Amino acid sequence: MSGFYTDGTYIRDKYGRARIFRGINAVLKFPGADISGARRELKKVSPEKLGKIGVDLVRLCLNWASLEPERGSFSAEYAAVLRGYVKECESRGICVVPDMHQDLFSARFHGNGAPDWAVSPSLRGARPLAVWAEGYFYMSAVQQAFSDFWSNKNGAQDEFFACWRFLCGALSGCENILGNDLFNEPYPHAGGREIFTGILNNAVSLSGGSADLGKCFENGREKSAMMLALLKFLRAAGGVRGVKQLLKTLDDKKSFARLVDVDCSILNEFAEKYYAPFVKRAASLPGGAAVLFEHCYFCNLGLPFLIDPPENSIYAPHAYDLFIDSPLYSRFCSNERIDFILEAIRKNQLDMNVPVLLGEWGGDISGARGRAHIEHIVDMTEKFCWSSAFWHSGRLKTLAEVNRPRPAAVNGEIKLIRTDRAAKTFVLEWYQQSPCSESDENANLLYIPGRGEVRFGGSAGDNRLKIEYE
Repeated sequence: MSGFYTDGTYIRDKYGRARIFRGINAVLKFPGADISGARRELKKVSPEKLGKIGVDLVRLCLNWASLEPERGSFSAEYAAVLRGYVKECESRGICVVPDMHQDLFSARFHGNGAPDWAVSPSLRGARPLAVWAEGYFYMSAVQQAFSDFWSNKNGAQDEFFACWRFLCGALSGCENILGNDLFNEPYPHAGGREIFTGILNNAVSLSGGSADLGKCFENGREKSAMMLALLKFLRAAGGVRGVKQLLKTLDDKKSFARLVDVDCSILNEFAEKYYAPFVKRAASLPGGAAVLFEHCYFCNLGLPFLIDPPENSIYAPHAYDLFIDSPLYSRFCSNERIDFILEAIRKNQLDMNVPVLLGEWGGDISGARGRAHIEHIVDMTEKFCWSSAFWHSGRLKTLAEVNRPRPAAVNGEIKLIRTDRAAKTFVLEWYQQSPCSESDENANLLYIPGRGEVRFGGSAGDNRLKIEYE
């Protein structure tokens, strides 16, 4: 993106103003180059609609399989649809982050992402029992597919970067590309099942029992072993009554910390030996856009994450409550648990000294508890001065309900962002070295619901702004 750069924990524009974006995910998860499907989905998140609810960033989730259905053959038609949407966003002042999305690596495993030719023909995936993410928990084929990719077996990773270069070329001249989100929720090269069963064993321990549920998989069984592990978990946890008590126990930051207290040596090895070189390789992509790197899939639960990031890179983690994608989410979402996860991300950020764009949060949530949970997460992004992109699951109304003021561009250092939702007041405190007026080219910008972006000045030194909003 022309003029955007990173400065410690800030994203800054060509005027040196700290930028904070409020965005959404536009999700194009289709098997192959489904052009009509892409157009249909993009119409749902038209820039005109987004501008009305204060959105100024789109994380554009697309698939490698759609761009390169055959090895070495890229879809110019699909890329043209993407470019058309990006240019429409540009005309309305909305930035875009292309995200090479994947879930379970490929449609081969009932997910999305990599084209079929990029997966070993010997690997097959079973349909999940209950939730889509099960392949991450116990399926050897899914683990092997990721392992093959990270080791660049048959040059698959080389081809992945060739696809990225094609996409960068297709979007050249689009001045609203903030950065490239390399690879959605990177899964480690090994040990996924062990990490998952370790968390299950910790859950049993929190219930007062003990178990080694990893043994269920010793004879090569997978789906049946998963069922057996869940039955043993239920029994060791004290049955249905024990599980209900466990749910209450996990609505506590310290207890949740015990749940996810697993051996992170495999994740550390993955970050150092596989993921960090992958991220640094992306720094050479054409166009000069920032590199957006995520943390490992299991770090979504608040496990520590650390790499030595390249220059001009942005940390783009995801944060969801433990019960995301389940019927329990709206009923049992916990501000305590999400605080643990967000505070872990904050520590990672400060250790790496990079800006944060919270790439996914929210999801399909409803009810009074769900709305309060969403409001709380927005409060936390304000506290940490983070940009974010809401995962709306077709529910833009949810984001509209939390439409609130936001400092879009601020000269200097932001000291405080705070919204009082009950009183409908907003406070911004910041320090800037040189004064500016609202008529200056580098004026500060504040987004206000119903009014759009408003220009305001600032004096040299400490500044404070308080407004009321509808």
